Amino acid sequence: MTLTVPPEIEEQITALAKASGRNPMALTAEALRAYVAREERIVAGIREGLAAAERGEFVPHDEVFDKLEKKLLDKYGTRA
Repeated sequence: MTLTVPPEIEEQITALAKASGRNPMALTAEALRAYVAREERIVAGIREGLAAAERGEFVPHDEVFDKLEKKLLDKYGTRA
């Protein structure tokens, strides 16, 4: 795979690699691994939430806002 990045990002990667004594390609690969892992967790969470909603496992809108309002009142003494 070949990846083209904007010059300013390449400069940032190069500077970070130099400051940390690391290889720019290794640093880039690590950043991509972290990004992909995060995105995979997000997508998995969305899928889990959609499946739960399809099974009817969700909290009604009014209940969510009632709990949120109570927390705000407890913490700040005011309504949202």
